[in-house]
Order: sequence, then structure tokens, then C-alpha cells
Amino acid sequence: MRPHFNALRARDLDTPSVQAYQLKRHAEGAANATINRECSLLKAAYNLARRQTPPKIRYVPYIQRLVENNVRKGFLEYAQFAALYEAIGEDIRPILTFAYYTGCRLGEVLSLKWSQVELGGRIVRLEPVETKNKEARHFVMVPDLYLSLAAQKTIRDEKYPACPWVFFRYATGKRIRDFRGAWATACDSAGLVDAQGQPTRIFHDLRRTGVRNLVRSGVSETVAMRISGHKTRSVFDRYNITSDQDLVDAATKLAAYVDGMKEQDSAGKTGRPVRNAREQTEPAMGTLLGTPPNNGKETGHEIGHKLLNPQVNCVSESGGIGRRARLRIWWPRGRVGSSPTFRINNLEQRKTEEVDDSLAR
Repeated sequence: MRPHFNALRARDLDTPSVQAYQLKRHAEGAANATINRECSLLKAAYNLARRQTPPKIRYVPYIQRLVENNVRKGFLEYAQFAALYEAIGEDIRPILTFAYYTGCRLGEVLSLKWSQVELGGRIVRLEPVETKNKEARHFVMVPDLYLSLAAQKTIRDEKYPACPWVFFRYATGKRIRDFRGAWATACDSAGLVDAQGQPTRIFHDLRRTGVRNLVRSGVSETVAMRISGHKTRSVFDRYNITSDQDLVDAATKLAAYVDGMKEQDSAGKTGRPVRNAREQTEPAMGTLLGTPPNNGKETGHEIGHKLLNPQVNCVSESGGIGRRARLRIWWPRGRVGSSPTFRINNLEQRKTEEVDDSLAR
């Protein structure tokens, strides 16, 4: 950026100048994400100057953010994880297990110390200085993760008792800081490479896999976000990836639901009593019973109360509970017949009230 803007005074920078720089970088082959990172530095400098007392500049120029379509959506099915686990070195395997079951970031995993691990309580604690969002969090180990860390501690106690790091080199006892070469070799052995022989999976895919497994196992999304350390729902949803098997499961559930509706329809045609889907899923707040004029041949409607008698022809509105509940009834115009007495059963207070026919209008 310096060669492009070096001769320009800060007060003379405007939006067209920034757009010209973006076009120049795009012509040079830079990706939109790279251009956005560069322009963010420029914007941060202007914001810093604007917040001074007195302000160094009068305004911050508008810098358009380019669209980024490089969001990764990779994850590992269990068979792929198992193949990768078998192909990688023994001192790296506990790292894969930890990331697979917790969804932690690589930096959080490699910086873990034994002082943060409670094998007795099966709890792992992450300190604020080690997490990306500077917030502490902890989680309970699943059995596979507990066995992996217990074996790791046995090796550490026997060979390198002074080593504070959970993940270390078995040959030297030093902290593991990088294993990209071992990862690429393992991906090649596990068949996780493209036509050019480049790995199709990165370590961060284990984080996406961990989050996805939490949600698929029935863990609430709030708890899953606390375990993985996500603060925003938008980023969390990007990690909760849908696979082809999820689509197959959805189709299976839909087919089962439609088959159930078909059975209900068949039972209804044969005279068997069938409740509709709404009555099966929603609890009744109250029950309005009665028979309108014209021998009860009209269809009922309801607002606020569930009408279990489909022959009631009225609209009811409730503004309260018990004796303070309000009821309004409309009869169709032109109907001839006497106004009956309606009974309202309030299911919450188990009270029964009689509504006089003078309320019907």
C-alpha cells in the first residue's frame, strides 16, 4: 500500500482513490480477501487518527468492502478421521483426538498445559489469554478423550516429568508447535488429496467437525457455542455444516411424516376418529363447547381458544384467565334459531363458567 499512497496526503484520500487501488490489486491477481485485509489497515489508521484529541483528520473516507467467497466448508466424516488418525505420527494423534471431540482451535490445543487438565474430574480449562475471544471456558472429557490424555500423561511422567505441555514430541519432550509436513503426508496416505496431490483437508476442518458432531448428537446450540468458543450465531452456523447424509435423513423423516398423514386420511375415510396435526402438537388453552343453530351444521373457527367441537360456529377471544376472561361470539347473519348456552372450560384453573345466551350477538 505504501508505494500506491505514499505521495498522497491523508486529508486528500477519498473513496475513488481507494477504489482505484482495489482495481489495481485485483488486476495483479490479489484475492478479494487479501485486498480487504489491506484496506482494513488503511481504515484502522484513519479511525485511530479520528479518535485523537484534537482529531488529526476531519473525516474517515468510505472504504467499500469486497465480497469474499472463500469461506471454507470442509469437515471430516468419521471414516476419514480414522484413516487420518492411523496415518499420522503417534505424538500427533492425541492432538487430532482433542480437536475432533472439542472443536478447539489449533492455537488453543497446542498451548494447553497440564495445569489446565483435571484427569480426576475429567475437566479441561482454557484460560482467557489462550482463547481467541479472550474468554475462559471449560468442558468435560468424553471417554475417548480421557483415555487419550491419560495415556499422554503416563508417557510424560515416565520420560519427561518436567514437561509442562500436554502435547509434546515423544523423541525430545519439546512442545509441538507445527506439524504441517506430517499433516500433508497423512492426508496423502489417507487419500485426502486432490488431483495435484495437495491436501483437501486442513486442521481447522476438525473444528468444524467437532461443532457439527455436537449439534448432531443433540447438544443444544447454546451449549455447543460455549464449548467451541463461538460468540456470534452467524459464524457458528457456518460451522454447523449440512452433509449429504443429513439430506438423506431429512428425506427419510419427511417420507415417514407424509406416510403418517396418509394413514390418518385413510383412517378418517373409514370412520375412525382422527385428530388433526395441530391438535396433536398444540396444547389446548381452553375448550368451547356447544351446538349452534341450524342443527350444528356450520364449521367452527377460533382465535385464542382451541375449539374441540368442530360444529361450533363462532369466534372467541380471551383477554384473561378464569372469571376475568372475555368472550365474544358472532352468529352468522340471517341464521334463524335460538341462542344456546355455551360452557367454557378453563384448563389452567379448572374452572367452569356459564355464558348466558344474552352475550351472544
